[in-house]
Amino acid sequence: MGKKASKKVEAVTEFLQEKKTFNRVSLPTTHEDNIRLKNKDYEEFQSRSSTLNHVLNAVEDAEVGIIGVYGMGGIGKTTLVKEVGQQAKKKLDELVFVEVSDKPDTKNIQDELANQLGLEFETEAERASKLCARLKTDKKILVILDNIWEELNLEALGIPCGNDRGGCKVLLTQEIIMCYGVWIL
Repeated sequence: MGKKASKKVEAVTEFLQEKKTFNRVSLPTTHEDNIRLKNKDYEEFQSRSSTLNHVLNAVEDAEVGIIGVYGMGGIGKTTLVKEVGQQAKKKLDELVFVEVSDKPDTKNIQDELANQLGLEFETEAERASKLCARLKTDKKILVILDNIWEELNLEALGIPCGNDRGGCKVLLTQEIIMCYGVWIL
């Protein structure tokens, strides 16, 4: 048994070494049914449908780069953006959903983005630039950053902003006390 196991380990090691010599032919496809976007709790209320339509229109508008949904915790921001993602993904090339949390960790956010986009980082220095290059293509990509509690530097994360963003759009949800709304940039 020990000899068989050691031979299998050697064979696997050889395959892993061979993998390093080949270039990628194409980027891996993203999972079509992103588990994070399963939205069984969504109910269409008249008050919610106008906001949903407003955000969907902004996602489709070529001039819009950043969309924000803000409000108090528990009012349905995450549910709303998941539904936006479900409805918009038919018109997108790629969709990425990342839970940011109340204590954002740049490295964790980058890792999650890279994982969903099929990227691997070789050095710490290339993280933001490699993500930015991947997101800045002409593909229609929607990046949903959910549950932001404090300021988040999108450029430091590697998310392109402004006019030089290619087909990338960012949809943010942010916790704010005592108000609710949508902002579009």
